[in-house]
Amino acid sequence: MRSQACLSVDDLDGLNYLYPTCDLTRQQPPSCVKSRRNSGWLRLVLSCGAPTLIGLFLVRLRIYYANPATLYPQPATLYT
Repeated sequence: MRSQACLSVDDLDGLNYLYPTCDLTRQQPPSCVKSRRNSGWLRLVLSCGAPTLIGLFLVRLRIYYANPATLYPQPATLYT
């Protein structure tokens, strides 16, 4: 059975028993409003895609600066 995020009537009764109000009044019956969550793809991209792109960028940057041909280009020579 999957856990539920909404309170049931039994849960609310238990909370009212453990933590009574000062006036000893009952709380309203629980209402559960479920909203649609569309953040799955965004979280996937942020947790997997962003570190991958940062890592690729750093590797490419290191390759670029580690190659001596890019740091000290040789002058062009003409052979006749």
